[in-house]
Amino acid sequence: MNTPSPSELPADWRIVHSREYPDSLDLTGKDLISLLGHSKEEVSTLVGRIADKAQMQTEELPGDYVTSLTGEIADEVHEWPNAKLGKAYRHLMLQFRQNRLVNMSWKFRGPAAPPGKPWWKFWS
Repeated sequence: MNTPSPSELPADWRIVHSREYPDSLDLTGKDLISLLGHSKEEVSTLVGRIADKAQMQTEELPGDYVTSLTGEIADEVHEWPNAKLGKAYRHLMLQFRQNRLVNMSWKFRGPAAPPGKPWWKFWS
């Protein structure tokens, strides 16, 4: 395994398009994992309408927050802090690069962050 050169490592911060969806999203019985690599349109069949870049704000986020396990750096981050699986609430984040789903994360939701403040800013 080769060590990546400094130019291949994620930058400390990246400017991306981001959107937080306040709605509760129930993922019970939905298979998001099989949609990795698929378009936003295909993913929207499971999660509902996904905003276009023109409808999103740009935000500077930590480089490791927007970098997938395969090293792809997202240009869009969509978050549902009120996603749930049955009765259990979680925080769902979907990352897209060039309109293709490149990463997702599904985290336990701890103490509620103030409205409009991303979870990662709440802890810093």
